[in-house]
Amino acid sequence: MGVICAVLVLGVALPLAAQGGDLSRISQGDSVRLRIRGGVRVAASLGAWNDDLMLLTVQGLDDAWPVSIYDMESLDLHRARTPREGFRQGTILGAVVGLFAGAAVGLALHSTGVSYDPDGPAQQIITTSLKWAGLGAVLGGLTGGFIGGSHPGVGWVNVELPRR
Repeated sequence: MGVICAVLVLGVALPLAAQGGDLSRISQGDSVRLRIRGGVRVAASLGAWNDDLMLLTVQGLDDAWPVSIYDMESLDLHRARTPREGFRQGTILGAVVGLFAGAAVGLALHSTGVSYDPDGPAQQIITTSLKWAGLGAVLGGLTGGFIGGSHPGVGWVNVELPRR
């Protein structure tokens, strides 16, 4: 059981470093959120893209607003997720939900007497709940990863920006 949990955690944690999308995923008309140096946050639509300059269409402004990608601290793109991103999102969400659902099942089994041993130690309620919580996290993570990879959906994807 511990080996399965370790493999699941590593499978989720290792790709987190490579979570960002690349600039080639951006196309005209996409919704973007960005943070510019100085802490200014902007939500806009991409009007045009030239080498290192984005022309953004911001609600409330008549003209396109030019922003250099080198002046941006972060850039998020609202797009369809890749299956890998959907898998990662589903695995994390499924593991968290499964953890709490499994703990609730373990607690319910113990309190109804299904897994209760009258001659066992008082800590049995904790060990029963933890066993079911671990099982729930593994099964929830696997199920969530399968569903998330099959149906990735849409969402905000962080895009790695080039640095000078």
